[in-house]
Amino acid sequence: MKKITFFILTLLASFRTTGFAQMTLDHYYPVNFTAESEIVNLSNSGKKILTISNQTGADTLFFYNLDYSFWKQIVCPSIPGYNV
Repeated sequence: MKKITFFILTLLASFRTTGFAQMTLDHYYPVNFTAESEIVNLSNSGKKILTISNQTGADTLFFYNLDYSFWKQIVCPSIPGYNV
C-alpha cells in the first residue's frame, strides 16, 4: 500500500511541475537548394554534412563539419543533354 501511495503522489507531483524551454536556431546554410542535406561518412576525414546546389547550372557539393563550419566545395560540371 505504501508503494502505491508513493507512486500516486510522485505522479501527481510530476504533473504539477511546469518546465520552460526555448528553441533557438543553431545554424542555417546560405545556399538555395532543393535537395536534402545528409550526413556522409568520408573514410579519411570522418563524418561531414553534405548539401547539394545546382544554382549555377553545374551541380555543386558543399561539405560542412559537424560543428557547421565550412569544409570543402566540389563543383561537378554538368553533362550536356543530361538533366538531374
